[in-house]
Amino acid sequence: MTPKQQTQIAALDQIHGGSLSPEFVAATYQLFAPTAPSPEHVRRDLAYGGHKHQKFDRYGLPDKSDIIVYIHGGGFVAGSKGNPDSPFFANIGAWAEASGMQAVVPDYRLAPDHPYPDARDDITSVVGLLHRERPDARIWLVGQSAGAAHVADALAFGQRQNVPLPVAGVIMFSGIYDPPSAGTHPGISAYYGAPSERTGNLPQLGRIRVPALYTVSQYDPPLFRQQAQALRDACPQADLRELPHHNHLSTALSIGGPQDDVGAMLLDFIRQNTSAHTA
Repeated sequence: MTPKQQTQIAALDQIHGGSLSPEFVAATYQLFAPTAPSPEHVRRDLAYGGHKHQKFDRYGLPDKSDIIVYIHGGGFVAGSKGNPDSPFFANIGAWAEASGMQAVVPDYRLAPDHPYPDARDDITSVVGLLHRERPDARIWLVGQSAGAAHVADALAFGQRQNVPLPVAGVIMFSGIYDPPSAGTHPGISAYYGAPSERTGNLPQLGRIRVPALYTVSQYDPPLFRQQAQALRDACPQADLRELPHHNHLSTALSIGGPQDDVGAMLLDFIRQNTSAHTA
């Protein structure tokens, strides 16, 4: 992220005060759209199930051994993998391809029509399909906001069932890790139900055996900072990093752009854990 973009992100925080309003979302998207890279190779709308949202876009060449699976956010009730005219989240596909990897960006079923655990199960289905296609590949599962919550749900469920996700590592940007303590935001309640009905993930996240990286952004709203603190308290060994100058959305939107600190962090995480796995 360039110094100019850092200044603009700080100004957005002053204007919107941590709100994830439609105006804030649109302004952040507009900030990064001009510098988002375009992919060279993409196949769109590949089905992994029968529902209209059970499709993914695939970027890069299929012979690559590392596969980024990016799970978008959207408050549990909205969001998408993007269309052919959108720079997002094709930017992640372009970054992965330029870095010698593949990327898969799925849609998934949304609340309120599809409450917990439908999105969790969709993520599990995508990962399982890719693993069956390429048992030798390394799958790196990345989620942002609600997408990170779905990743956490899938990891915790696999831990409870003693059937771990077949992934090489996971990265969660500004996620919800303990749904019972996440309050009564309409989107959260539409997906998870009332706080008393929700399943917590912190004990299981403390026991996962794959490398995991968690981030919280400098300008994240209070809910996500509280969730990061809950993770830190329950899992003091967790690799939780604060990303300076970023807001709730800029982590994913800036990937592949100029002075890309987030993409560089992800590549370093992947390379370190690939080396550790093959050593």
